[in-house]
Amino acid sequence: MKPTLVITGLPVRICHDLQTLLEQAISSALEDFPDEIPDSTTPAALTLNYRDPDYSATTGGYHPVEIRLERWDDGWHLRYVTDFAYVGQGWCTELAKELDFDFSIEEYTHSMMGEISPSEVNEWFDVWQQSFCCYAQMDAFTLTVTPD
Repeated sequence: MKPTLVITGLPVRICHDLQTLLEQAISSALEDFPDEIPDSTTPAALTLNYRDPDYSATTGGYHPVEIRLERWDDGWHLRYVTDFAYVGQGWCTELAKELDFDFSIEEYTHSMMGEISPSEVNEWFDVWQQSFCCYAQMDAFTLTVTPD
């Protein structure tokens, strides 16, 4: 049975490509983790980590992305999307949140610009999701799914 991704009630529009990508990840997780994600009435959560294996602070690449999905009575809900990037130089380079859409607390931030206003969040998210979906279609990422 195809999982239901609930996209109503979000302050952003989820494009068809992202919806399909997330539903495929959920379906695979349900097959791969039957003991960790029991029947459809039990609350569950998945953390999806998309990584470019070649991404580094020195050579660049595609930013790592973490997506959290939670299953409630009516289906799977998108809780947050976080895009990471390397910051700093030399020995103090670290991976940090660059763009964060936390739908669970309605907080949206960019590392350089601070808080993204509710009136701008759809535009920011649309740019992010179009890029992310293109990179995913190019097989730029490996996906690791962790059930919670």
